[in-house]
Amino acid sequence: MNKRHILFFMPSLSGGGAEQVTFNLIKQMNTEKYHVTALLFRRSLEDRKEKKNIQNLSNQINIIELEGSRLRTVFFEFILKIRKLKPDVIFSSLAYLNFTLVLLKKLKIISSLLALREANMPERNIFQSSYPRIMKTLYKWSYPHVDLLIVSSSMMKKEFLSFCNIDKKNIKVMMNPVDSDYLRSKASEGVIFQNKGLRLIASGSLTYQKGFDRLINWFKELDLPQASLTILGDGPERDKLRGLIKSLELESKVYLLGYKKNPWKWVSRSDIFILSSRWEGMPNVALESLALGVPVVSTSDSGGLVELLRKGYKSIYIYENFEDLKSFFSEYMPIRTRGLKQSLLGKEFDQKEIYYFFEENINNLLIR
Repeated sequence: MNKRHILFFMPSLSGGGAEQVTFNLIKQMNTEKYHVTALLFRRSLEDRKEKKNIQNLSNQINIIELEGSRLRTVFFEFILKIRKLKPDVIFSSLAYLNFTLVLLKKLKIISSLLALREANMPERNIFQSSYPRIMKTLYKWSYPHVDLLIVSSSMMKKEFLSFCNIDKKNIKVMMNPVDSDYLRSKASEGVIFQNKGLRLIASGSLTYQKGFDRLINWFKELDLPQASLTILGDGPERDKLRGLIKSLELESKVYLLGYKKNPWKWVSRSDIFILSSRWEGMPNVALESLALGVPVVSTSDSGGLVELLRKGYKSIYIYENFEDLKSFFSEYMPIRTRGLKQSLLGKEFDQKEIYYFFEENINNLLIR
């Protein structure tokens, strides 16, 4: 049997939610049925977690490392690789890579089918861009030419259908795959919190999008007795956030712990995972928190989490403003256990089930 060739094009397989979704999909790929290639930017391999991810996959898939740190520096090498490999399907999950792939296909430089995933709500992504008019044009021009567009929520699908002239049959809702067994095994290591009050935790890249600046200000105003706020992750706003913590005299209550190889052991021992993002698609960190039995408190800008709340997830609380947040914490009583808490995440996020859905749609694409 001739194997069909599926190529995953991403900067890395670790770091953000889009990378983690891609990694979880690749892990499940049936290598007896498909020839699988991961085409990555070399800079990502400097990361320790990335190296471990690569090692875990190296016996299953073909891994190609491009010689560069940015798309513009690997652009021509990427084209040469694609033309040589001639994959049947190319998958990507970042908007700027998606736009590039559509352009190359329209110019007939590549001929592969494009199965692209969008990680964020398009209108918010455009609004927050440095060049919103250009970004809006790119969205409207690119996505109607995609062979398969994967989104993470019905809300996102509805927005794309109203915003871009996309054929309805070419857009599919696929939940983010979560490897709950792996997360829970890593979380069992545990950590010890010193404070007796509420233990709040947040995680993500330290960027404007994630809203940690406003979270720190809210935490100050909440003035929760003996509470702590732990923030995991690294990024360009680290120094700014450190300065904010110092100016608000919160050094003994708010902790910037940086990148953690195993963030789940911290999350699992917390009382609440708090999401302060200014915009999101379907935030992986929140799903992972639910898988560890930790409730999620999130802004109304959290995209897919609002949809989960409407589906009956009682472990998610959405706040519209600071007063909502204050009201929630005035009544919340944490539940603490000796071991791991029971998962709060539904089966619709099981990575095996999601992979079957992904494979079905790839097969449908190949036989059109």
